[in-house]
Amino acid sequence: MSKLNRIVDKYFYNLHGLDVYMVKTDSSYRGDILSPTILVHLDKFLTKGSDFNPIYHNLLSSNNDRLLNETIYEGLSFLGVNELAIKNGFKIGDIRFKVAEDKGRYFDDYVNKVCELMNMYTQTDYYEFRELDKAQMSNFKLKNVMFWNDSDFSLGQVNVDISFTGPKGFYEEDSAYDYLANNMEVDPNISLAFYNFE
Repeated sequence: MSKLNRIVDKYFYNLHGLDVYMVKTDSSYRGDILSPTILVHLDKFLTKGSDFNPIYHNLLSSNNDRLLNETIYEGLSFLGVNELAIKNGFKIGDIRFKVAEDKGRYFDDYVNKVCELMNMYTQTDYYEFRELDKAQMSNFKLKNVMFWNDSDFSLGQVNVDISFTGPKGFYEEDSAYDYLANNMEVDPNISLAFYNFE
């Protein structure tokens, strides 16, 4: 598997600047699956990242999901991965995405700014329950980062989960997003979700 992944990664990186590797998964209804997985570098994808690459961004944007599918699956076919998978009892699965551990300074600064502002949010006039809420939200911090390439969006989305201490559940008030938009430059490629399930 490691030899296969070295070949796959070298091919896609040299041609398209993509880090791609195959992952084995088990499915109770589809059998053994080999899924192409793209390691997403946020600094290359986000337009304000220090290593922004418009070709990379365009390829991973969901309005080009057909182009991405063709690029990946035709490449795997060219390399003989499809034939190898079938020979070994595997099916080729859907493309998956994994965000690289190094998310880049722009992303880190962006999320830190969001958390800093949200920690002040309940003290502002944007928060309509300010006088009533005894269990105010606090301690906003990054919980999880995922990447979606979904045709429901006009662009690929970096989905950021931010946890907080306070009332249980999701917090989805428009006023919170208005507050952020009026106090920082909001990135259209970064989608935020605030929740507390602990």
